[in-house]
Amino acid sequence: MSVESTASGLARIASPFRLTQIACVVFFMSWVFPPSLYSHYMDEPDLLFLDPTTLVFFVLCVALFLMGVWVIGWLFPLRDQHSPDIGLKCSGIAFLLIPVVIGIGASIASCFLMLKEYPLIILALASGQGEAIKNSDLSQHAPLGLANIFLLGILWWAVWESTKLPLPSGQRLLAKWVIGIGFACCLIDATLKVSRVEGMLPIVGGAIVYACSAARSLRRHLLSVSVVGAGVVVLFLAFDLIRGGSWDGMVSNLIGYTMASYNRLTAVLDGRLRYEYGGRGTYLFTFIAFNNRLNAIIPFRILFQWPDFIDWWRAEFTGVSNAGLNGNYIWSGAFGYIFADLNWLSPLWLFVYGLLYGWVWRAMQVGSIAGVVLYPWFGFCILFWSGNNYLVENKLLVLVLDVAALCIYKKLLSSRSLESATGMKVLTG
Repeated sequence: MSVESTASGLARIASPFRLTQIACVVFFMSWVFPPSLYSHYMDEPDLLFLDPTTLVFFVLCVALFLMGVWVIGWLFPLRDQHSPDIGLKCSGIAFLLIPVVIGIGASIASCFLMLKEYPLIILALASGQGEAIKNSDLSQHAPLGLANIFLLGILWWAVWESTKLPLPSGQRLLAKWVIGIGFACCLIDATLKVSRVEGMLPIVGGAIVYACSAARSLRRHLLSVSVVGAGVVVLFLAFDLIRGGSWDGMVSNLIGYTMASYNRLTAVLDGRLRYEYGGRGTYLFTFIAFNNRLNAIIPFRILFQWPDFIDWWRAEFTGVSNAGLNGNYIWSGAFGYIFADLNWLSPLWLFVYGLLYGWVWRAMQVGSIAGVVLYPWFGFCILFWSGNNYLVENKLLVLVLDVAALCIYKKLLSSRSLESATGMKVLTG
């Protein structure tokens, strides 16, 4: 099958353009949501309702983002890909599962270390006191805290490779079971940390890889979207239950992590909401500002006079409360946080994001390791624009390390050189 026909199938559901459409639906639903109903659940004024400034800003950001994606597609059009047969120095099932087993081991070790250091986690979760866990230092200082993200990158690669390797039926079944155990480990890790984001990421990212792994009918795509959407909502509400939420509280949280973010975006745009540390670059480069190991080597925090994470995080609650909004919900969406640093230059930053997305999406289309490991995270970040500026978190750095490790691994176990490992030397003709 040619790259063009495969890309056409992928574009139905998994491309940045289609994922952006889904994110836009969330925004426009928030923009027209009845103010009385919103205020009832959120206990704050609805500033967003039919606000023209917010609409113009959001449309500008989306337009420049999609322009960046389009520019990469225009500059580097896909052509027929003739992938050479690559022999392996071991069996296909061993090649597939060795990294997965290593990743599962790291995730299990992380869970055991968390339980050892915080032995009351299970009791707290069972008694509906997950909120206390979420507000503890566990979320920031969990032992091997990013082991589940390390495993996730490997799992996405394994899902992709499992559809390409000519495995016998018994080995294919074994691969599915081991990969399934890996995803379960990620969900358990996220539950122990009471992290909604890390809980939804395996589901959404796995669905993106599934959609991209082979051309499928529109009916199957729609069925997959429905199942994934239902799964994300159920998981979101389940996390609310273990945090001790009631039904009204669950509805408030569902609105609070979607529509309320855009209400805060409106407050940021009109100057009502000001983040104390806005304008310093912390919202653009969080993985640099709050990476303690990196700052121990290069003192970025001292050079740019950035605060530590706790002060920065607490200042957001203060800023939201001072703006007359519900201080329990601080997110102003990815665009709001970027605006906090760049103001009306934010759409240009989204254009740069679009260029990066265009490259990663192209790498996904040609099936390179970089695309397979990174694009599910990139796609997740589009779908959750109403949350945080996730893209530049430490999770991205861990996934980049996954890419490097898997490229080396595939190179070592292949009987010939891999031009397609990086995705940038696959075009012929």
